[in-house]
Amino acid sequence: MAHLAAVFGPQALCVRHELYFLIVTPTGFRPGWRQALRALGALARDAGLLWLRIAPPPPPPTAAVFLVATLPGANGWEVLKSGLPALPAKTPACAVLHPRLWPRLGPSLGLWWGRPPRWDGVDATSLPYPPLSALWQAARLALPALSCRDGAISRVAVAATLARHGLWRAAWRRLARSRRGVLVLHNDFDMMSAACLGLGPPTVCLQHGVPTDEFFPARADVQVVWGPSSRAAYAEGGVERERLVVDALGRGEGAIAASGPPAGFALISQGHTPLYGPGLGAKLLDLARDLAPLLPDGLDLLLHPAEDPGSPAYAGVKGLRVSVPPHGLLRRGQTGRSWLVAGFSSTALIDAAVAGHYVVGLDWPLPGSLAAQRVTLAPRRFATADDLAAFHAALTHEDLLRTILANDLIEWLRATFSPETGGLRAHLARVLGQ
Repeated sequence: MAHLAAVFGPQALCVRHELYFLIVTPTGFRPGWRQALRALGALARDAGLLWLRIAPPPPPPTAAVFLVATLPGANGWEVLKSGLPALPAKTPACAVLHPRLWPRLGPSLGLWWGRPPRWDGVDATSLPYPPLSALWQAARLALPALSCRDGAISRVAVAATLARHGLWRAAWRRLARSRRGVLVLHNDFDMMSAACLGLGPPTVCLQHGVPTDEFFPARADVQVVWGPSSRAAYAEGGVERERLVVDALGRGEGAIAASGPPAGFALISQGHTPLYGPGLGAKLLDLARDLAPLLPDGLDLLLHPAEDPGSPAYAGVKGLRVSVPPHGLLRRGQTGRSWLVAGFSSTALIDAAVAGHYVVGLDWPLPGSLAAQRVTLAPRRFATADDLAAFHAALTHEDLLRTILANDLIEWLRATFSPETGGLRAHLARVLGQ
């Protein structure tokens, strides 16, 4: 990040997340011309999303809390929904949806006659159109980057990404001028979310997953974190104590203790991300190929949504079964029996422990996102396929080993998710003057 700011100026840090995924792949850097094409395509797409759509409805005049949803699912809207019960009594909320989520509201889009449509029972709106003057403002942000030079980062990619940021910010500025309220986000680093910061409305960010390096520097006014281990990770990332609120918002409640011999073995795949260093995906795939033949019932490889289940890399491996999300194994009470689940550093590891499975980590010295690695540091860790297969056999036959590991995992979850509640509610009440 220091290099990015030194070459392109501090304004480039506002779009660091977008640039990272435009520029970096799991195996290295994209060529500059591909960076530029991807960035220009994203600029054209976002301009279309912001202007070429049905007129957005106005937010309800009484809304005091705006839930900023840029993604569906477990890392997006579902996180924001978990915060709804924490709103102070009779506080009206409104979901501000990313334009790509808007068509999910159905064919009656645009036919609300003075009342906004609803998104999972919450009044919904989208950002207003940016003024046409936003084009000039976006150009002013982008042009200085074109005079900079860097061997790995395309200046066209940086310029186009800064222009995108300017368009989103112009739309947010219009909303902030017409409505006041607290903005609650599920992240403060993607394009739409980052653009709302610093425009006047107070901002609160709910932790949506393991705090990898992309979370930092954390820019929302307040960060709501799961528990002690995440609080330590955010502090390590430079977030001041007064900006941290501990509230798991129900995550971890009803955790099931693992019991009985493992009914199977699952490995969590993370070939989609370079955040832990290049080569993690290849290491996990090599481990799966080595481990599957050593297990009596084979191995289930749990893919991330961004991974391709049709990849030829999975073909022909004896005993390897590929599982596509959503994984029933990670849902509480879905399997009825405990499995052994292994992974490197993933929120899915924590979900598996909550769902009542035996969880072990991979003891690999990878350099990326060290604070996140500590949050997901399972009580037991192994480095090789032989060690994992031997532990699976021992866990199958030794009652005492299963009891010890199950108890260790319960303690791990207590360090991950605080039992204290009400932190978000108290903070919002203070901000809203209630």
